[in-house]
Amino acid sequence: MQALSHAQTNHGACIVQKTYTSPDTTHFVESRVYGNGLGDIVEEVQVGVTPSKNSLVVLKELDSFRRPSKAWLPVTTSTKGFTALDAVKASSQSQYDDSKAYTLTNYNPIHSDMESDVYKPGFGWHDNSKCVNHKYTFSGGVSFESPFEGVLFRSTSGAFVLHYTTNEDGHIQTEAFNSKGKKIWTSPGAGKTYYV
Repeated sequence: MQALSHAQTNHGACIVQKTYTSPDTTHFVESRVYGNGLGDIVEEVQVGVTPSKNSLVVLKELDSFRRPSKAWLPVTTSTKGFTALDAVKASSQSQYDDSKAYTLTNYNPIHSDMESDVYKPGFGWHDNSKCVNHKYTFSGGVSFESPFEGVLFRSTSGAFVLHYTTNEDGHIQTEAFNSKGKKIWTSPGAGKTYYV
């Protein structure tokens, strides 16, 4: 279960940016970014950008470790400033006629900065377990065998990280990184790209 940081209930600082579209500065595009008081962005507002001069609001929820967890689809609103989080969620569900109108990101429980599953917006993705899945394998030896075509890699550094990404259709992409984080090769499933 995902928990929210308590500071998200009250919006903190607001950064306003205006991009002027006329030389006399009478026309401009205004965007507002609201934080949670801890430096994290929780809401973005594009003021008056729709044909009917309504604003677009995007809500970003964080989990208890302040990592991005849910990114709600944009909604229109007549307000020009901060919109209550529950109101954005209700509007998103209503405007898209979908109870899960958000991208959901889950994280690896052991390596907390690594994503494990990413669900695209919509109950069809969430309820049918259609997600992009990430798995990581760590190799401490001096060589390892690729899961594709039996390719053997050797390194003097002795440590490798294999990152497997399985998309929503079950296709696997594999990437190998050395101990310094440099990508060694990528396998999109039908061939490899090697990095020197």
